[in-house]
Amino acid sequence: FAMQYTYLSAENKIHFCSMYSNPNQMGLMTGLAMLIALNYISKDMKFKDKVFSIAYYIFSFCCLLYSNCSSSHIAFLTAIIALTLIKRFGLFDNKKIICICLSCCILCTCGIYAMVAFNNECSNSEFEAQFNAMSTSRYVIWKDSYYSHQDEALLGCGNMTLEKRDRYQYNLDKGIDKGLDINGSLIDYVGPHNGYIGTISCAGLLGFAAFIALLLKKINDSKSLNQGYWY
Repeated sequence: FAMQYTYLSAENKIHFCSMYSNPNQMGLMTGLAMLIALNYISKDMKFKDKVFSIAYYIFSFCCLLYSNCSSSHIAFLTAIIALTLIKRFGLFDNKKIICICLSCCILCTCGIYAMVAFNNECSNSEFEAQFNAMSTSRYVIWKDSYYSHQDEALLGCGNMTLEKRDRYQYNLDKGIDKGLDINGSLIDYVGPHNGYIGTISCAGLLGFAAFIALLLKKINDSKSLNQGYWY
C-alpha cells in the first residue's frame, strides 16, 4: 500500500516518507511547523496537552534530523538563536535581527564567489573538494554557475531555464554530457540550489542589488514586525 499510494519507494527508502516527495521539503516544512507550534505552548497548559506537545516535538525533531536537510538544520538553529536574543535578552528587535540574518546570507554568498574566483576554473583544490563534500556537491554547481554566466554578470541570463541551458552548455564544452535536450525545459537538470546565486545568475549583479534594496525597504516598512509576531 505504501509503495503504491505514497512517496515511499523501494529505491528511495532512506530520506523519503509518505507525505513528501523530497527530503529537503520534509525538513523545511517540519522546521517551520515546529517554530509556529511554539505559539500554542504556555505555562497554563493542561498536563495532557503538555504530554502531547512533548511527544510532538520529539517526533518532529526526529523527522528534522532524518530528513538530512542541512539548510533546515541551519535555519532552525538560527531561528532559535534569534528568538532567544529577542525574547530572552532583548538585544535586538525583529527588524534588526532579520537584517542581520540577511546580511550574513549575503556575506556567505560573497565568500562562495570569492572562493570560486580565486581558484582554478578547471580543477578543484583540496579545500574545494572538502567544501564540495560538505555542501553535498552543491559547490560544483555554484562554481559552474559562476563561470557559465560571466558574460552576463551585470544583467543576468533572464530566467532559470536559460540559467540551466548556459550551465549545461558550459559542461558540454568541458566534455560532460548528461544526455539531456539542451533546447528543452531541462526540468531534470539541477538548479543552482541557492536562492542568492540563482538570483544573481538570472537577474545579474544589478538586479540582485535592486532586489536586496527592495527587500530591505519591505522589512523597514513592515508594520507586522513591530507588533511582536516573531514567527
